[in-house]
Amino acid sequence: MASPKKKPARQSTAKPAASKPAALKSAAPKSAAPQSAAPQSAASKRDDFDDAADAVTLFLAAAAARAPKEVQRFGYDPELAFDNVRIGAAAVLGEGARLAKLPETDIDELRSMPELAAAVRQAASRVDRASGSNARALLAQATPVRRRLLKVLDALAESGLLPGAAVAKILSGGGPIDVANDLVDAAALLRKSPGVLARSPLNKADVEAAATLGAELTRALRPKGAVKVTPAALKQSLDLRDRLGTLLTRRHEALWRAGAYLFGRHEVDARVPLLGSRARAAKKTPKLVAPVDPQPNG
Repeated sequence: MASPKKKPARQSTAKPAASKPAALKSAAPKSAAPQSAAPQSAASKRDDFDDAADAVTLFLAAAAARAPKEVQRFGYDPELAFDNVRIGAAAVLGEGARLAKLPETDIDELRSMPELAAAVRQAASRVDRASGSNARALLAQATPVRRRLLKVLDALAESGLLPGAAVAKILSGGGPIDVANDLVDAAALLRKSPGVLARSPLNKADVEAAATLGAELTRALRPKGAVKVTPAALKQSLDLRDRLGTLLTRRHEALWRAGAYLFGRHEVDARVPLLGSRARAAKKTPKLVAPVDPQPNG
């Protein structure tokens, strides 16, 4: 009676090992390919991947399965890599019947590559936010704009064209958050006085650009009360980007190999651009023809 009880225990311990390969499949398993093929192909045709956060989740298991020694730093421009993956995937997947004949080619993985590239792009943006690099770039852009705005506001207030108290409030304070607030507040004040704006060296486009820049800087700076980014959080963001990037690099190698078979070695780089390639389309080089001398010598 004891032996039958032990057998279910052996089966239950084997289940995680059996389900592990399925969990590591970032795309749908092959048995579900007919159901998942339509949504994935539709997603790959979209101009924008607004569900990139969902794409990150989709590939987490496959990315986490990488051993630390296998993970490589993703040094490509994520936007450029995203564009190149979409170009290459469209070219290879467009060869339907010929592609299906290739051995050792996971078409589901190739089909999911645009979403994987979108996941890498999203993970890279998390690194930018965590490191504050985006905020520093915006602050560098906003500082001279603020300086010009404050000079104009000060002159308009001295001339009695703008309320001195409102301008003085904008002129007070300092620091990155204040730079963002000043752009927004200065733009709001000038919008209320279109006649005054017409008498200043600024125009409506200047005001709208300052307001937009101020809003972007506000979102990037994370004012007090927002969650502070720790070195551990930055490390986690970098690890996620590099794991997803490593996965993308490996699968792009398979995409390139398929392209080399389908288009030949001389055409593959034009049809399936490398992740960091800036060549957007193949351009045929005109053949150079030696000029003919109408009056040959001799």
